[in-house]
Amino acid sequence: MIVTSDISPERNLYFLGGKILEKLPKDEPMDSLTVFEYLREKFGISFPLFMYALDWLYLADLIDLTPNGDIRVCF
Repeated sequence: MIVTSDISPERNLYFLGGKILEKLPKDEPMDSLTVFEYLREKFGISFPLFMYALDWLYLADLIDLTPNGDIRVCF
């Protein structure tokens, strides 16, 4: 699921993770639903695919969640 040749690049977790990181501001947390709405409008992704991309970024220690559920960049 992370890297595969039989799906479009817009459905690839590396691609989506990069787009999430591009959207997040470096200095403050952002609401996860705002990021999802941006990606849904731009690339037409589903919520489960968005959650998989967030899981991948979290496991790679690139993002963190605040106590109220916002997403924060860790680097």
